[in-house]
Amino acid sequence: MNAPYREAVKKNFKNDFWLSVKQGFRSWYVYFFQFPVFPEMALKRGNLKSIEKMFFDQVHEHKLLTQYDMEVYKKALRQPGAMEAALNYYRANARDWLKSPEKKIEVPALLIWGEHDMALEKDLTNDMEEFFPEGLTKRFYPHSSHWVHLEYPREIQNEIVYFFSLTRLNRHKSGVSPMISL
Repeated sequence: MNAPYREAVKKNFKNDFWLSVKQGFRSWYVYFFQFPVFPEMALKRGNLKSIEKMFFDQVHEHKLLTQYDMEVYKKALRQPGAMEAALNYYRANARDWLKSPEKKIEVPALLIWGEHDMALEKDLTNDMEEFFPEGLTKRFYPHSSHWVHLEYPREIQNEIVYFFSLTRLNRHKSGVSPMISL
């Protein structure tokens, strides 16, 4: 969900200079997270208000993300080492991003995308199909943000179950034993 395949992103950046510029500005937080200690301090400031703002400013359907939900996220991030671990995801990916070898994904894949994502350009999903020889299904939600799973939980659940059902059916028809049993 709202996570483009990095090989397609690299190709799209090579083919579209302006996409790389626009995405560079949208990804400012990734650069910020590369600093040691300071991002953790900044995010923890004010009872994790910036984390709360990140969710509530983007989610279109506020009733699906409650203040209680936010308190659960914040409690988890207050645990010793939790904030650093969360930021280390961005630190590790930023370092490894350009040097990762080009690989194809050899299983059917599903991409679900909220089109009002403040962090990621929709055009990052262009031409991803060539990296998925077993098939890539794209589902776009035009009225959703980066948090599409929080805004449309039932629809996303149905998308995933339907995708796996089709994958299982197609594998069964081809004589290959299904990998997933629903």
